[in-house]
Amino acid sequence: MKVVRDTRKVQTAVFDDRDSDAGASLPVDPWSAERFRDLYEGRTFWCGHLLRGCGQQLSIKIYDDRVAHFAHRPGPRMTSSRACELHDRGIASADHLHIHNGLAGVVQQRSGMPRQRFEGIFNDYSCSELVIRDRHAIIQVQLEPMLSGTWTACDRRLREENERVSWLFGPRASHTAEHVAGLHGYALLVRCDQRQDRRVVQLGTLTADSRVGWSDLYECRITENGIITPEMEAWQASLPEKTQESWPVDFLTAVARPLEPVARPLGGLGIPAGTCGVPVEVIPRQGGDVLQARILVPDRLTFTVGEDHEIVGVSRVKRVDRSERPWDVFADGLRPLGTMSAVPIASAEVERQVNAEQKRARSAAHPAPKRSVPRQVITQGEIWKARDEMYGVLDMIKRAREAEDVAQVVELLHRARPVLKTLAGHDRWDRAQLERAERWVGEKRKHEARQQQEAAKAEESARVGAEYALIREVYRLEEWKVRQQLEQQKEEERRARAEELERARATRRAEEQAWRKEEDEIRRLKLRYAWPSPRAAVLPSQLRDFLQAVAARGETVTWVSVALSVNGAAWLTGDDWVSVLAAMDQDRNRPLLAALITMLDGRMDPGFADVLARHGRPRPDSPSELQIVWQDELKRLYTTYGV
Repeated sequence: MKVVRDTRKVQTAVFDDRDSDAGASLPVDPWSAERFRDLYEGRTFWCGHLLRGCGQQLSIKIYDDRVAHFAHRPGPRMTSSRACELHDRGIASADHLHIHNGLAGVVQQRSGMPRQRFEGIFNDYSCSELVIRDRHAIIQVQLEPMLSGTWTACDRRLREENERVSWLFGPRASHTAEHVAGLHGYALLVRCDQRQDRRVVQLGTLTADSRVGWSDLYECRITENGIITPEMEAWQASLPEKTQESWPVDFLTAVARPLEPVARPLGGLGIPAGTCGVPVEVIPRQGGDVLQARILVPDRLTFTVGEDHEIVGVSRVKRVDRSERPWDVFADGLRPLGTMSAVPIASAEVERQVNAEQKRARSAAHPAPKRSVPRQVITQGEIWKARDEMYGVLDMIKRAREAEDVAQVVELLHRARPVLKTLAGHDRWDRAQLERAERWVGEKRKHEARQQQEAAKAEESARVGAEYALIREVYRLEEWKVRQQLEQQKEEERRARAEELERARATRRAEEQAWRKEEDEIRRLKLRYAWPSPRAAVLPSQLRDFLQAVAARGETVTWVSVALSVNGAAWLTGDDWVSVLAAMDQDRNRPLLAALITMLDGRMDPGFADVLARHGRPRPDSPSELQIVWQDELKRLYTTYGV
């Protein structure tokens, strides 16, 4: 059955917590995925931070028509899997966690140290390197490719900081592994292989002839000399190891010239811990071909580059599968010729070299007059002397390049040209080094010229930018002034309109007060001189008796109840009602019975104000004051007519 790839989902997670370093890789087929789910039933899965994920919890999704995968659970910060930045995370995206856990477990079993947490470096969304520490040694796992120069510098730094360094290279770092195999004859690889419902860590051995053999991690060993794989042991056993008798040079009659000033730490199969090495040229004194070798000493010794040394305490010689320096010589040290100490030259030799350089500088500044002399034959001693001088110049050129001193390199190149004439026919390597230094000078000068041009352009751009900024600032100030004037003008207009509107409102309020006063006066006169209709003349006594009974009960009554209870009251109009109520309350010392008549909801009847005006009482100015007067009348009625 064919399954469809769903690129929106992920295949990897971490167990139990978003910060966990225990990786989980879900198989893609439904059957293996179901076994995986049953195996880890009860545990939770997370889009872990060490996978460069979002930190949310995941669920396992298994289908028949597409691959099994982890899916994000909806939450307050996650509505779907699209909210995570990693939409497509393959089954190999957690291999750095599997490799770390596998190696850390082996180191813990061997050394008894506590299991270390994940220690690695990420670039964007993938892990580029891991570090597993084993007391005074480390295992460096390189998962991304490195330039050969970068790897050399990194290896040198790590070996200076640790007693032993073991390198493992992932699938994406194959070019770096090939470079290391070319230097040391082999390189160790690492990968993860899918076995049903789990990922298995494997170590591989890459030889210089590009052959690779793989073994599971449990089949390999971690010893004091580093990581040992079964393939490495078989490869080491197949190498043709030669003893001192097969060495083509007699050590008693050979001279070693170091090519580097310091012996650097080394590691690997068959190399004791703490061993350091320095590349040398072995020159037979009786004549013959110069051999390229590497002297392995038990300590970090220092030497004078290009000076003749005697090899002391040779224990064994081994032919290795390395094209540049095919011989490894295990010895106690190197001793400068003419001394009895195995320690290299110190301050006195440095002073001698400085004096010689000053003498050569004075000679170059005040050269002797040229004379025509016949061409002489250059002896071997002169060649060795010229080569020593050339090595000294090349060493100073190297130091000047490290210090980025172009002028010093140019001066040293001028000093090296006369020496090349003496080394005619023996200067191929020296000439190549000088040409490399000349190319470096040319590149530096081009770089300086480009920097000067860029600096000039940047200065011009900054000047133009400052002018434009000044112009924009002037325009901004002018615009601000105009805007301030417009806003001030608008504010003045708004204030004028507000003052005019306030004056109109004051005039309108004065007119309304005059009209209201006039209407109140007219209403008062009408109420005072109004005559009740003949129909309303017979009702006051009946209505008075009815309302007195209501007051005695401590109740109120509506207009509807009055109309139904008092005969003839239903035919009265509004003006007749006011007249009847005014005629009913003739005694001004008693409370007004009209206060007992309310609306249907129990509130005061609006006609109560007209009854007050008909009796000549002052009319309250506000509805709240009228309400207080009405309530006072009710209290007086209940007190007066109550039983």
